[in-house]
Amino acid sequence: MDANLKKSSVAEKTFTKTEPITVAEALKTADRTEVIVKGIVASVSTWNSRYPNVNYWISDDGSTTSELEIYRGTGLNGADITSQNDITKGDIVILRGKLTTYNNTKELAEGSTLLSITKSDEKATVTAAGWATYVTNNAVSFPEGVTAYTVTYDATADKITLNPVTAVPAKTAVVLKAAAGTYTLTKVESADAPTSNNLTYSWSDKTIADGDNIYVLAQNNGVIGFWPTEVGSTLAAFKGYLDLGSNSSAKTFFALDGTATGINSINTDKANTRDVRFNLAGQRVGKNYKGVVVVNGKKMLVK
Repeated sequence: MDANLKKSSVAEKTFTKTEPITVAEALKTADRTEVIVKGIVASVSTWNSRYPNVNYWISDDGSTTSELEIYRGTGLNGADITSQNDITKGDIVILRGKLTTYNNTKELAEGSTLLSITKSDEKATVTAAGWATYVTNNAVSFPEGVTAYTVTYDATADKITLNPVTAVPAKTAVVLKAAAGTYTLTKVESADAPTSNNLTYSWSDKTIADGDNIYVLAQNNGVIGFWPTEVGSTLAAFKGYLDLGSNSSAKTFFALDGTATGINSINTDKANTRDVRFNLAGQRVGKNYKGVVVVNGKKMLVK
C-alpha cells in the first residue's frame, strides 16, 4: 500500500473538543480523535513550489522536542502554501484535525485545517562580544547597525571568508556583527539565495561523531572565531555552524577578521571546543586515537 494513502486512512470515529488543547495533551490523546490544538511551529520541511502543502512540526514552546507533526499542512482554511514564508518557525497556530500515529510519530493527518496563525517577529540577539550566528525563519533584511555575513571556506588556502549580505531567504544561517542587543529583522517578500555559504544548521540537536568536520562560533583564550567541536558534544538545533565536509583543515581555529582579545562574554559552545584533537594530517580524531595528536595547538603522544 502507498505510504501516503496509509497515512490518510483514519477512521471516522471522532470526539471533537471545542477549545484548543496543548500539544502535550494532543500527544496523549487517542488516535482517530478530532481535536483543536494550539502550538508554536518548531520546524518546517523545505517548501517545494510544485506542491501546495508542507509538513511542519509544532510544540508548546517552539522547541524541537515533544513535537506534533502536521502532515501536508495547508494555509488558512485550506489555502495553498505559495511561499517559504507562509509557515515559519516561531509562528503560533491553531489547527483542527484528526490525530493518528505513523512510524511512531504522532501527527494530524492530511486534511487538517489551519484555523489561525500569528506570525512571529524575527529577533536576533547579539552579546557583548559583538558577534553571533543566526538562522532566519523568514526572508529578511537586516536593520541599521547589524552587519550580516555568509561564510565560505577555501580548501586550497585553508581559510574562511565573510561575505556581507543585506538580505537572505528563509532558512539561511548567517553571522551577525553588531553592538550588544536584541534586534528585530525586517521581513521581506523574497531574497536571493547566497551564491556560496558553508554556514549551515540542523533541524534537531546534533551529536558530533568521529569524522565530522564542524566548527562553531566560540571564544577560546580571548579569541573569537570558528573553533572545532569535540567528538561526542551536542549542537543545539537551529544553531549556525561551519561544516567543512570532507575537507581536512590543519587550522586549530578560524579567527574572525577585526576581532580583538580581552572580550569577556559571548554566547558560545566553548565546552564543545575544549581539547579537540587532530592527527598530524590535520584530521580531527577522538580521544581513543593512538599516536601523535595536536591538542589546543600543542603536540602530544598518546599511547
